[in-house]
Amino acid sequence: MMKHRRLLAFAAGLTLLVGLLTGVVSALTYQSLYWVSLNYLAPAASGPAAGLGARYVELVGLFGVLALYVALPFAVAYTSSSGDDRRPAFHYAWAVAAVSLLPVLVASAAFSRIGNPYMPLGRRLVGVVVPVGFLVGLFAAHRLTLSRSPDGVDGSPPLAVFANVAFLVLFLGGLLLGGVAGAGPAGALVETERLGPPQTDFEFSEAETDDGTVLVVTHGGGEAIPAERLRITGEGFANVSGVDRSGPGGWPASAATDRPDGPTVTRDDSVTVGVADDCDIRVIYVRGDVLDTLDRHDCGGE
Repeated sequence: MMKHRRLLAFAAGLTLLVGLLTGVVSALTYQSLYWVSLNYLAPAASGPAAGLGARYVELVGLFGVLALYVALPFAVAYTSSSGDDRRPAFHYAWAVAAVSLLPVLVASAAFSRIGNPYMPLGRRLVGVVVPVGFLVGLFAAHRLTLSRSPDGVDGSPPLAVFANVAFLVLFLGGLLLGGVAGAGPAGALVETERLGPPQTDFEFSEAETDDGTVLVVTHGGGEAIPAERLRITGEGFANVSGVDRSGPGGWPASAATDRPDGPTVTRDDSVTVGVADDCDIRVIYVRGDVLDTLDRHDCGGE
């Protein structure tokens, strides 16, 4: 008995540890629907660990846990049926019930949406009747099996086969805790990139000088953007004295706000560009090999 308890404690601790590790890696690589995960791990900046972490989450974190959830009840049934007067089918039937329990509960809740007061009453009742019917049928089958067994056999149901439910709860708890650690402290260990362009508005204004036309591009509101991610491109640049850009190039760090993580373009930061009368200027956001046009301006346009 002591040996079995130690084995159970070891398995429980290992399950929790795998959940923690999966939560951390999942948050860092954005391979799950965890809500506080980082935007995305930049594979080029973080090296082979990015791909390895993603594969770990997919194979161990997901399929591994599902396999454990299915296999554990049958392993318990196989072990507990040894030396038991009850037929092995008795234990394996309970193992099937242990595997089916959560899918039945989840499917019933998803179909009936019990918590939604606008769902028809009959549909909400399904969410109650089906799980209750499942449990009643389970214990009815249990009593029927006992009635056909020799007298004096143990009449208690082999609830140990439901250890998979407890282990799944342990794994999910570890997954949540690991996800918080992955999106928080561990997040500082990786380089991240966005899944899409930032939501930012830019304002354009033209000013005539003795040397030519100056286009002022101003961050008008929305998300702050690292200056190194912004480019001023297009056609119709001109050499005008005193401007930040007289040709295509990046957003100057001198025209951005200093932050601990580097120059950042925030609201009211602006860059001056020398332009011709027929210019077509674009503000580009760079994320790897993808270039997103955040805004554009046609000189002389309305």
